[in-house]
Amino acid sequence: MTDTEKTAALPVEGHVLTASAEWSPEAFAAEMKTEWEIDVPASEFPKSADDALVFEAEGAVVAVKAFDEPLPAEMMKMHASLNPLWPQAGAIAQLHRAHLACAVIPKTCGTVESASLLVKILSSLTRQPSALAVDNGSTVIGPEGYREGASVMKAGELPLFNLVTFAIARTEGGKLLGCTMGLSLLGHRELEIEPCEAAPEVVQEFLYTVASWALKTGRDVKPGDLLGLDPQNRHPVVLAPSSVIPGLETLRITLI
Repeated sequence: MTDTEKTAALPVEGHVLTASAEWSPEAFAAEMKTEWEIDVPASEFPKSADDALVFEAEGAVVAVKAFDEPLPAEMMKMHASLNPLWPQAGAIAQLHRAHLACAVIPKTCGTVESASLLVKILSSLTRQPSALAVDNGSTVIGPEGYREGASVMKAGELPLFNLVTFAIARTEGGKLLGCTMGLSLLGHRELEIEPCEAAPEVVQEFLYTVASWALKTGRDVKPGDLLGLDPQNRHPVVLAPSSVIPGLETLRITLI
């Protein structure tokens, strides 16, 4: 990635899985005002079911549109499997029959700001009676869990768990590996931890810390940077094909 690619503000998108394509722009506007103090003009409400709601907020253009069809089943199955904290994710993903698509296109804000705005919008959309879950592009999150993740913004924090998935798996040899999914949607390299004997919470905290730093500073860890848990024995970061995500190069980090 060039410096320009790292700093350019990128459009972001997400989906709310719903039981039907029916939704209330009026209720959404009221929720946005109450929860986030964002005005959604009534003059922009869609005139028919085929129209999108388009408005401007916080330096970006927002579009919300209902689609009377589910998202692809295989994608939903994969994304649902990446949320072990919500066992119902797979079943809920199979139940949805329609979805609300939301896109945020930056005008004067940056990628992190547009992503945070997206979280506010999706969080408010989970209040719709037909809402079943949120698909953030890498995993499926329940309405309550998504709103809880969004609530940290009221204290000035980045809603990182709503934006990036921190996946951890055990190898056949019993070691743990971890990776991020979602950083690439925000203009950054995905991170991958080489198989290690660290505890799961240690792997997740390390990935969270590096991902948070990348998003807040707009910079990536670079190949050759020295990282690791032992200050006396750190290893260079390597840009290499992922062992988890086919066809993607990730920044691979050796912790121990």
